Amino acid sequence: MRAVTSRSLYLSSSQPAPRQAKLKKQSAVRPDSEPVEQTLEASFASLTKAEAPWYRVASRVKLYTLLFPAAVMCYATSGYDGSMMNSLQTVSYWEDYFGNPEGSQLGLMSAIMALGNICSTPLAPLAADTLGRRWGITIGSIIMAIGAIIQCESRNYAMFVASRFILGFGLTFCTTAAPTLVAELSHPKERPTITAICNTCWYLDLSQVLNTVGIKDKDTQSLNNKLINIWYWLIALSSANITDRVGRRPLFRISTIGMLVVFTAWTIASALFAQEGTNAAGIAVIALIFLYQACYCVAFFPLPVAYSVEILPYSIRAKGMAVYVFSTKAAIFVNQYVNPIGLSNIGWRFYIVYVVILVIESFIAYGWFVETKGRSLEEIKEIFDGEEESEGLGKGDVEAKEVVSHSENVSVTPRQG
Repeated sequence: MRAVTSRSLYLSSSQPAPRQAKLKKQSAVRPDSEPVEQTLEASFASLTKAEAPWYRVASRVKLYTLLFPAAVMCYATSGYDGSMMNSLQTVSYWEDYFGNPEGSQLGLMSAIMALGNICSTPLAPLAADTLGRRWGITIGSIIMAIGAIIQCESRNYAMFVASRFILGFGLTFCTTAAPTLVAELSHPKERPTITAICNTCWYLDLSQVLNTVGIKDKDTQSLNNKLINIWYWLIALSSANITDRVGRRPLFRISTIGMLVVFTAWTIASALFAQEGTNAAGIAVIALIFLYQACYCVAFFPLPVAYSVEILPYSIRAKGMAVYVFSTKAAIFVNQYVNPIGLSNIGWRFYIVYVVILVIESFIAYGWFVETKGRSLEEIKEIFDGEEESEGLGKGDVEAKEVVSHSENVSVTPRQG
């Protein structure tokens, strides 16, 4: 009996603080150790592992068949545009047509979409919470379609910039509602992977960077960008499929520390090429670009969206995603507008700014990111709010769910078998 009790105490102490309090309450009601062990054995992770794979369950096959094109790919349009805009810079005809933009002009063409994102941030969560997630995606998609048509018909620089602002304005509605809908509808067994895949179609192509190491031929730049895009996507997709096996914290730590080390080497190689003009240094930069993006893709493609929707409770999930979109797009706006100017004026020295940023990111990710592996959304809420706040959804969450369910005309009554 003493051995069983010791084992129960050990298992209980390994749980998060809110879970320990919950187990103590159960032990007080039932002094024997069986209820504690049963609670531990019937954990969320064990239950999800026992579930059949999605492709063997007809209802889940139908769910993901509808969810992927409607929500997951909707979010991916953000990455598609980022890739397209950077790839256009390797096309000579496009550059000639718009007067060979460079510096602040080129920066504005890329950054104006992020400015559109920022301007619609206050409206996007209102649409998702009051009209429902589906209407948020629909409104955003319609606005983006209008922007895409104008962009295709652009005859001059001003028209092209205006079309990209419209695209960005609509995109925020989609990137706020889509991952929220994916997290809420996905089965718990696949939720971490599905929400992680939302962000795996985002990739950037660093052509201005190739210029700094002497690779100025447009065909060579285009080939490098295509290879890098494929490389990004494969690494990001692989990471999305292991997030619930490895855990969020290890992936964030590997990613941030890896980026810091590789980017520091990238800066040194760029400096050697600028000062000595050695081909070996230029080749090293290309190799380091691939290695850096591998480190980046480990966590920062699949996890930002998945991690954000996990740690945000239902009542503020859409608003929280809007804040996430605002902060990322604000950073993108500054980066895309400032990067061409910085690289044109001070070359490789501009990279030192990012080395400092990576030091800060590594420090924060290593020390303060909370692990959410193997927990349901309700259990994750328990980590932050404590047991009393998490035993039920809470009045605010119930009211929020009722509003969204009513607006989408979705019945919340369980189906009777």
